[in-house]
Amino acid sequence: MVEAVEQALGPIETLVMNAMAVEQFTRASFCQFSWGQFQTMVMGELAGIYFPAQVVAPRMIQRQRGTMIAVSSLIARCPVEGFAAHAAGVKGLTRVLATELGPHGIR
Repeated sequence: MVEAVEQALGPIETLVMNAMAVEQFTRASFCQFSWGQFQTMVMGELAGIYFPAQVVAPRMIQRQRGTMIAVSSLIARCPVEGFAAHAAGVKGLTRVLATELGPHGIR
C-alpha cells in the first residue's frame, strides 16, 4: 500500500497513526482483566502505531525528514478507572520513536 501511495502521490512526508486497532474494546477494572483480554487490547493499540511506522520510518530515514503523528487517547495522560489496557503502551512507544528517529530529521 505504501508503494502504491508513493507512486501515485510521491514520498510520504507525514504519517498519521491511529492507536485504536482493537477488535473488541474492553473496559474492566485491572483486577478483572484476564491476561488474554489485556494482551489483546495492548497489542491492538500498539499495532496501529507499530506497523505503519515500521514500513514508513526507513523511507523517512533515507530522505532525512518526515513527520509521524500518533493518535491516542487522553486516557494515557489522564487515567480513568477501567481503562488500564487502553492507557498502556502507545505513549511510551511514540516517545521511543521520537528519540530514535529525531536525529534523522523525523519529528
